Amino acid sequence: MTKKEVVQVYRHLESDKKQQVAEPLTCPICLKENKCAVTAGLSIESCWCLTQSGKAKIDPELLAGLSGKACICQSCYQKLTQ
Repeated sequence: MTKKEVVQVYRHLESDKKQQVAEPLTCPICLKENKCAVTAGLSIESCWCLTQSGKAKIDPELLAGLSGKACICQSCYQKLTQ
């Protein structure tokens, strides 16, 4: 997905706060595997997210709704930090 496509999907999710992420292994933006170490049974210290230096621009309300439910994938994270 291009950054533009990620932003379009993200905006769609923002406008539809009722959408629920049922699968913690799935990125709520692109719906691909998020490769979260924690959901794979590993420690947070081994997760890709701890190696990221940028801060993704994610709507705080959407982020709060996802807290503890699903992580975005590395590809979407990188596109949202550009």
